[in-house]
Parts: sequence; C-alpha cells; structure tokens
Amino acid sequence: MTLEEAVADLERGRMVVEGKPSALSQTGEPYIALVSGHSTDGHEGAMHDIVCLSRETAIRVWHLKAIAYANNHSGTLYWRSKPKVECDKRVWVKRIPKEILGTEEDAYEDHMVWSVYSRLLISDKPVIASE
Repeated sequence: MTLEEAVADLERGRMVVEGKPSALSQTGEPYIALVSGHSTDGHEGAMHDIVCLSRETAIRVWHLKAIAYANNHSGTLYWRSKPKVECDKRVWVKRIPKEILGTEEDAYEDHMVWSVYSRLLISDKPVIASE
C-alpha cells in the first residue's frame, strides 16, 4: 500500500477539510499527532512506540493507527499536517554478553528508520464561528 492509498482509505466517505495552522482546529479541539515509527523531526506530541525499518512498514503501521482512530471518531476529517514519510539514520547500541568476548562491550550498528507523521482531527462538533 502506498501512502496515497492509505490516505485515500482514511478519507473515503468523510468530509475532508484543511485544518487551521494552529494547535486548535476549527471546532476548538486540539489536533492529534499520528505517527508510525520514530519521528525524525521531534514533533510535539508524537508517539515513538515502534521502530520501522522500511518505508512500507511505516506506512502500514500509520494506516492501521489511522483507521483505528477513525473507527472511534465520526465527522469531518481536519488535516493540520497531511501525512509525510520521513527517514533518518540512527545508531543502535547492542550490549555484547560477557560470555562471548570475556568482557561486556557495546557494538554499534547504523540503521535507516522510517516513520509517517501527521496531525489531524476527526470530529462531529460544529465549527466555531469566526470573530
């Protein structure tokens, strides 16, 4: 599944609106950060509960989280930040057991880690009138 297909699946059957460029949506509610994998930009509120070692995995995890969120919310989809794929190189440290080398040592490995970051809200609350 591509990111475009994952987004289309989330948007299917919903009214979709570009959100306000602020912490609060047009309804006055805060957006949520929906992230798969490790967010490379240190986004506020982003959850880093899984490491994705491929673009495809990051998209699949984001899609599963997005659909789970959508299944518990009805109404309009407000995009504050449409999903984007990010990649970053991370160094991982592994502890080599004493039994192998005779002493405990650390080994370092470079890995590319992938994530999808978005901010959105699905709400059936009315839009707050502009002042």
